Amino acid sequence: MLTPLGGQDSGPGRNLVWGSINLAAGAFSATAALRGTSTAKESIVPFAAGAAVFAAWVAVYEKCLAGESPQA
Repeated sequence: MLTPLGGQDSGPGRNLVWGSINLAAGAFSATAALRGTSTAKESIVPFAAGAAVFAAWVAVYEKCLAGESPQA
């Protein structure tokens, strides 16, 4: 799962897109963390949403690449 937008054969353009998505998500997360929340109840919704999105991404990724095996 190193380069999910094209597997091991993804080109520099796809890697740039994937890296940009990661950078934007990290910046959003850092900004949200700096604003902070006052209670654990307020923090659980974004945490659960992030976990659900990640789980969905992994499920879709694994389904799409089910026939491919990594090269050692």
